[in-house]
Amino acid sequence: MTDWVIPKGEELPKPVKTYSMTPGTAGFYDVGELHSIDMPATLRFLRITATDIDVLPCKYFDEVDTRKSIAENLA
Repeated sequence: MTDWVIPKGEELPKPVKTYSMTPGTAGFYDVGELHSIDMPATLRFLRITATDIDVLPCKYFDEVDTRKSIAENLA
C-alpha cells in the first residue's frame, strides 16, 4: 500500500508512506484520501464501505507514471 498527498502549491502527488498489510489487518481511508494498492495475482481483500461504490465514478491511473496520472485525473 502507498499513501499519497498533494502538497499545497504543487500539482503532483508525493508518496508519504509505503507499507505491507498482513492477513487480518485493516486500513481506513477517508473521503478524498489517496492510496494505491500493489496487488499480486494471489491477493484477495474485502472492502467495506458505507455506500454503494458501484455507482460512484472511479478513476484509473497510469501504472508507468503514477504521479503524473494521479494529477491528471484529479484535475
